[in-house]
This record gives sequence, structure tokens and C-alpha cells, in this order.
Amino acid sequence: MITGVIIVLAWPIGSWLEYREKQVRGIKEPDAIYLVAGSIDQDRRIDALVDFYSKSETNAKVVILIGNDRLKSRWSQEEQANLTRAEWGFKNVKKRLSSPVIQIEIVPGRFGGTDGEMEALGKYLENHHNIKRLVIVTSPFHVRRALRRLFVYFPHEKDVSVVTARGKWSDRAPWIVLGELFKIGRDSLGLSRMPFLSRKCRD
Repeated sequence: MITGVIIVLAWPIGSWLEYREKQVRGIKEPDAIYLVAGSIDQDRRIDALVDFYSKSETNAKVVILIGNDRLKSRWSQEEQANLTRAEWGFKNVKKRLSSPVIQIEIVPGRFGGTDGEMEALGKYLENHHNIKRLVIVTSPFHVRRALRRLFVYFPHEKDVSVVTARGKWSDRAPWIVLGELFKIGRDSLGLSRMPFLSRKCRD
């Protein structure tokens, strides 16, 4: 019975998590595009970023920001080292957009989850007043939580919109939906960085 209720509710709650009213509609001219960290979902988020950039009326002044995911990843033959996910994100975005005029930066900061990442992004934005319009790129199920945390540290909602990665069935899987609801509740209680309730801050 309980399992059936969870399965039925997963779809409408999944829609709520997507926060569609904040998603980009039509052509936008952002000052910055931010790629939210996400080791498992990084590739499809990059796909969404590249697609959005290619269809938007962006110019040489737009800056692409990469979340500083410090998790070590696969070997790079070019650098002769295991790059972090942030470094791979930087490398792959630069390669995919293949334009020498594009400015790409990894946002400074160390974090172990969305709360710390959005705090780092908020600090960056407060120190870069030239960024008036921000688009963040993340997975569909992650939109509401990411924005809720960002607005805690950078309360300028009207200037922020979202582009989501292409959806897949697992975005509304009961375990994903329940996990996001738990994390939203945890964050609301100020427990985002409590041991055993969040990832450790990455070196």
C-alpha cells in the first residue's frame, strides 16, 4: 500500500522538484552560465549547456562557470594526471564550444554538497557585479533544491533562471524523488553539513 502511494506521488512531486516556472523560456542573453557539479550527471548537463549556448544570443562577454567538484576522475593523457570532475568539465566544455573568445572559469570553493556549492557560487556572484543575469544548468530533479540553496546565499531570484539536462525516466524514480525531499528537509533544518547526513567536503 505505502509503496503504491509513493510510486503514484513520485510523478507530481517530480514535477514540483523541476521548478518549471524558473526554467528558461525562449531566447535569453545571460551574463553567465553556471554548470552545477554532479559527477554522475556531468555529461548530460554539459550537453544541455552546449545546446543552450548554441541557441542563445550570447556574446563574447558571457562567462561560463564550472562548479568546483574536487572528486578525482579518470586519467588525462594530455595532462598526464587524473583530473577532478571540475577539471574535466572545464576541458570538455571548452572543447565542445571550440571558440577562443569564450571565458570559462572554475568557481573557487570547497564543498561536499549542493549547499556548500551554492554558497561558493553566491560569494562569487556578490563579488562580480557585472553578472546581472545568470543561467544555471543542472538535472531536472535537482532544480528546486539548487535554487533554494542559492537564494539563501544570493537572494536575487529575478535574475536567475535554469536550463535542465535532457530528462530521463530515473529523474522521477521514487528513490530519486524521496532522496531530494529528504535533502530539502535536511537543508531547511540547517543540517546540510552534518556528519552522516551529507558528503564530506572534498580536498
